[in-house]
Amino acid sequence: EAVAPPKEGDVLGGKYRLTTFVGSDAAGEQWEAVDTALNRTVSVRRLEASSLGVPGVREKLRAESRTAAALQHPNIVAVFEALDLPNGVFLVMEHAPGRTVEQMLTAAGPFSPGGARRVLESAAAALDYARAQGVSHRGLKTASLVVTDGGVVKVRDFASSAGGPGGDDLRALGACLYEMLTGSPLPT
Repeated sequence: EAVAPPKEGDVLGGKYRLTTFVGSDAAGEQWEAVDTALNRTVSVRRLEASSLGVPGVREKLRAESRTAAALQHPNIVAVFEALDLPNGVFLVMEHAPGRTVEQMLTAAGPFSPGGARRVLESAAAALDYARAQGVSHRGLKTASLVVTDGGVVKVRDFASSAGGPGGDDLRALGACLYEMLTGSPLPT
């Protein structure tokens, strides 16, 4: 019997009540939720579920989630908990309301050089810290960069790609810079 996907009002892990479906992307579904134990808003991401039945996938996702949760930096979206439930593997993360760089580009076009530099410096600080911890993002794109409502730049989705070499992150950050300045993805 198939397990139903999560829906608004569901409580995960006995304390995270899903309140709003935010959307989905290649990394999975994003929800806003309330941590009923601490009375705070959190973000919950259901990691891409299409391959959860494949042997070893759940274990790999749990290991990547633990690695991401160990990253503590002001420019990285914090991971609070990983839940392995019948209807998926869920990450409970810091709620960082704002817009992704991708959304900002769609709404207003290219960034000013100063605006792009501010995003670049914050993202580079986060990636440098992660690399010093032995972690690379390996999936960095403008949708991974969030500018919070308070103006803080945060990198998200480390859990989907923890481990591996950091050189790809530098190339990806360069591609993000190109896109911020031109409004178009780097040609392949």
